[in-house]
Amino acid sequence: MDPPEDIEDIDDYLRELMEYTLGLPMSARTLKLKIQAAEGSIMHRREQCFALRSQLMERDRIIECIKAESSLNEHALKKHEIEHERLIVNRADLLTRCEKGENESKLHAPGLQALMNFNDQAEERRNKAESHVHHLEDKTSKLSEELQFFKQKAEVECTENVLVDALISTLINKGEVASASRSFLQANSEFDSCEKMLQIWDSLKSSTHNILALASEVKKLQKDTDVLRSNLIKAEEENHNTKKSRNNAVEKKIDFNDTATEQLLQTCINLT
Repeated sequence: MDPPEDIEDIDDYLRELMEYTLGLPMSARTLKLKIQAAEGSIMHRREQCFALRSQLMERDRIIECIKAESSLNEHALKKHEIEHERLIVNRADLLTRCEKGENESKLHAPGLQALMNFNDQAEERRNKAESHVHHLEDKTSKLSEELQFFKQKAEVECTENVLVDALISTLINKGEVASASRSFLQANSEFDSCEKMLQIWDSLKSSTHNILALASEVKKLQKDTDVLRSNLIKAEEENHNTKKSRNNAVEKKIDFNDTATEQLLQTCINLT
């Protein structure tokens, strides 16, 4: 049992502590406070679980997208491997036919020249096949490197998106994200991109909602800045007009005083 922070509850706390030490049952107020504290803790844990579940679902979706892209690249790689194996089989077949032709040329001297020509052609096809095989091997190696590069790039982009989304979430009010983002799209619906996003509103990602809400806040700040700038210009104009009116009044007063002084001097001269 923790001591109360309020000084007025110290007596009640001491009395309940003595009752608890003597083994007496706790009061209904103490039980109620304990139940309220437990319920608050349970509610807090439940909110944490919901937040963690949402994060896990988003990460699972990103992982599935990366797996799907990897599966497509792996399928293309397997296709090239099959083509590579087929060319190897064709090469072996050509070599077999070449050897067979050489054996037949030994048995059939009259057709030796024809078989030699066929051998030359077979050798040429074999060279082309080997060149094709080397080309496919190089292409397969490049595809493997590109696959690894895209995997790493996807992981980096995934981490970057999560960090950016977390940063944007700290700059906006989470309770107003949906309304602010939708209001921004509706206010700018004359643009095709905003109109298309309104049409697919239900399928937009949470990070997109956060960015739209942040854009809405920036738009509001720009409007407020324009209003403040306009008010500042008006205030400067009013200040300038006020100073000008004040200077005119002072000049008129000085002219009036000069005229009165001249009249007084003239009166004194006449009296003399």
